[in-house]
Amino acid sequence: MVNQDLLTYVKQQLAAGYDTASIRDALAGAGYPIRDVEDAIYEASKPKQKAVSPQQMRKPEDILKAHEITGKKAELEEAPKPEREIPPILDLFRMWFLSLSMPRQIFNEAKGYAHFHSALLNVSLAAVLGGLIGGAVFLVKYFLNTSAGYAGTNLFGIGGLFSKLGTIERLFVTPIEAILVWISITAFIHFFSAILGGEGNYERFMYYTSIAYAPTILFVGFLQVLVPPCIVFFSYLAFGVLGIYPTFIAIRDVHKFDTQKAIIALVVPIAIVAVFMLPALLDVANIFDSVCITKVVIPPPDLPAGVVTS
Repeated sequence: MVNQDLLTYVKQQLAAGYDTASIRDALAGAGYPIRDVEDAIYEASKPKQKAVSPQQMRKPEDILKAHEITGKKAELEEAPKPEREIPPILDLFRMWFLSLSMPRQIFNEAKGYAHFHSALLNVSLAAVLGGLIGGAVFLVKYFLNTSAGYAGTNLFGIGGLFSKLGTIERLFVTPIEAILVWISITAFIHFFSAILGGEGNYERFMYYTSIAYAPTILFVGFLQVLVPPCIVFFSYLAFGVLGIYPTFIAIRDVHKFDTQKAIIALVVPIAIVAVFMLPALLDVANIFDSVCITKVVIPPPDLPAGVVTS
């Protein structure tokens, strides 16, 4: 049973121009049960049904009988067109990049495409495009300077198998790595959200996160062959930070959490991962030196130049 006081309030706020997310946050912050708030928002947002005229209230058998007399086929309502499984490619790219700054609007727009295979397509397409760009740059750099070496991802050890075939790795291995990382992150966060009482659909959560993570996956595919390692290192960190807000919105939207519970569902998994990464975090100074500072070995003064002792 919908709380009529809440329903009246929600209708007034919608009429005043406020969006449902702002109304939800205000009521949840005032202590109203989230389920009552959601019911009131749902009821207030339902489209009003138009009145049916007497001519439109004819029984199906009357329609069929009329057409049997005239020898024509029965009139049937046009079946609704099925939703498109993927948006047009330009709209897809637009959603990828706008999701970092305005995820609420983009996720609302993308609801009709929320399928697992569409999410998989987002991640795979971003990885393949990044691989194509990175592979092309790798080939150009290789033929210009065959002694330049190789900069591979080597994530999960997979990239090392193709350390001499950089283009092949970027086209085939990088998408696999991106998919594995994305599934691991989303599954972990979704599982913890379920522990907190969330009943959202994992398929929908995966699709939302695939939109938000696609730009990062795209740039990871080719940044490391275009810019120095130090810039790549900080670019990864920047994209990781940019992905926090869209992930938070995805958690809140899919699981119908209030702001506080959505923050917990996001921060606790990140904290758990940080604990396992504690040795690396404590050694961040050495990591920074190894990535960003090129150390030149200077031979002892009593040895000829170019000779380095072991």
